[in-house]
Amino acid sequence: MLPKTHRFNFNNEYDELKKTGKRFHSLLFDLIFSFSSQNTAPRIGIVVSNNVSLLSVRRHLVKRRISEAIFLNINSLPKGTSLVFLVKKEGVGKTFAEIKKEVERIIPLLINSN
Repeated sequence: MLPKTHRFNFNNEYDELKKTGKRFHSLLFDLIFSFSSQNTAPRIGIVVSNNVSLLSVRRHLVKRRISEAIFLNINSLPKGTSLVFLVKKEGVGKTFAEIKKEVERIIPLLINSN
């Protein structure tokens, strides 16, 4: 689980990030992200819709796997980053190694797009 300082606050910031953030598409998920000049810890949110899987066990498993993959790479994200993962149907059933590989592949792409 991500520390509280790294968790995205959906109540206040999600609508603003959807309007102003950039989008990035991956094989397993879509990303909405933005970089701010604030010197705050990177904030990450993960959304797994009912459309992805009707079984909550599968949705939570994907969410936990993405969360752990991000936790292992959190230091590579610049301060002030807001990042929301929107999981696609293709993300369900993937192993932790596959998800971790995809997260490690896209983080440098996000940083370079800044």
